[in-house]
Amino acid sequence: MAVKEKLSAAGMNAGKYVVFVPGARWETKEWPPGHYAALADKITTDDTCVVLAGGPDEREKAGLIEATAETDKIIDLIGKTSLRELAALISGCEVFISGDTGPLHFAAALKKPLIAMYGPTKADRTGPYGNDKATVITTPASCAGCLKKHCGDWHCMYDITPDMAYEEYLKMRP
Repeated sequence: MAVKEKLSAAGMNAGKYVVFVPGARWETKEWPPGHYAALADKITTDDTCVVLAGGPDEREKAGLIEATAETDKIIDLIGKTSLRELAALISGCEVFISGDTGPLHFAAALKKPLIAMYGPTKADRTGPYGNDKATVITTPASCAGCLKKHCGDWHCMYDITPDMAYEEYLKMRP
């Protein structure tokens, strides 16, 4: 099934959408689900929808985002797209938002406006590269760029607030 059909089946017949990819290979690279929910509430005050994307192991994160958000304009496609469909989904979005993830690099390659949140990794080492529409928000935490996959005092991604991401999103709106 094509991405447009999947979006339509989920209740979005037309309009703008923003893609969130909440998961990552390292748990420390993930932005908190509550932060995604708060950002979704801000973004969807107009006719824009938020589409959640990623692998099937991220289903729990999608549930937390949907349960925490007040908006009803979230479409959950986590685990429901092939890689080709994921690329098509990203290609059609207004803005892409995630941490340091594989799909982030799809968005960078497709030259999509994007917001990437970095905590334990370093954007100068892992990208996004080659996209002048990319905005990287690096945690203000003193431990930024520690490269830890696990952390006993993990707060760096929490320190990137929904307001910080929304401020960057507003600069990208057409």
